[in-house]
Amino acid sequence: SRGILCNRADSVTNRIEIEGFTIRNCFATNCGAGIWIINGNLAWTTLVANCVIESNMVLGSDSVSEMAGGGVYSYNTGGGSGIIISNCQIRCNGVTNAASGSFASGGGLYLATGGLRFIVNSLVESNWSGGDRAGGIYFGLGGGGLIIDRCIIRGNGASLYFSANSGGGGVYLGYYTAPLLMRNSLLYNNYAAGSGGGVAST
Repeated sequence: SRGILCNRADSVTNRIEIEGFTIRNCFATNCGAGIWIINGNLAWTTLVANCVIESNMVLGSDSVSEMAGGGVYSYNTGGGSGIIISNCQIRCNGVTNAASGSFASGGGLYLATGGLRFIVNSLVESNWSGGDRAGGIYFGLGGGGLIIDRCIIRGNGASLYFSANSGGGGVYLGYYTAPLLMRNSLLYNNYAAGSGGGVAST
């Protein structure tokens, strides 16, 4: 079953802070096997800090068109809500696609829409997408930018069963992407069967 689910926290008093957890060996059939966060419409920021998020898997289902976020899935429904991921280890998480025409994105992290997003002083390692996008980090669908600072992103892969259409083994910048700033970080030994073993953008 899914590790942590936080659905539509719409008020300031309900904002989300997840700190000091180990989240391991969880699964889901659509999104967010480790952590699934659906934020509401207010401009506050979710915090995930000092966590180990490992060996979680989104298992594809024929009834679901998109599988995403093996480790962390964060989707903001509106407003300026953002997310900070600080001092975390996100490793060995994955997503699979079950049916032809389905998508699998963000083996480690899937961060879509909303406000500014930060990944700070964290390890994103050995995550994978059996589908077409983002073994390590998927970032896109508008909203604020993404800042990656003092991180190691290594050994992640996107394969789509070794199809040339896969991309972004380390980081994938998806549709309507806001700016990405990566600094003081290491990005290496990531792979994709298609384009952008390190970073790919649509």
